[in-house]
Amino acid sequence: MRMTTNKLHKKPVPDFKSRKEMAEWFDAHDMTDYNLKPVNVKFDLGKPKEETVMFRLDTGVKQYLAQLARHKGLNTSSLLRMWVMEKFHELQQAP
Repeated sequence: MRMTTNKLHKKPVPDFKSRKEMAEWFDAHDMTDYNLKPVNVKFDLGKPKEETVMFRLDTGVKQYLAQLARHKGLNTSSLLRMWVMEKFHELQQAP
């Protein structure tokens, strides 16, 4: 990995022998003291959902779903979508 020099502070970022060493160094240093060039990162968010389905739930059920979703690190609609897709998969596997 290459060295970078800050034009204002002239502090170089050292070369690293491993990702672990690099992570530890970045955890221990203030990046405002270094001139790190931004890097463009491309990632795919997936195909936008094409359809919306709305249905009513009792308040307690909705609150419980939200709690379950948060516990899994999801939002409620993602949890419900995941459950629907799992059920479709089960139905496709059934004789």
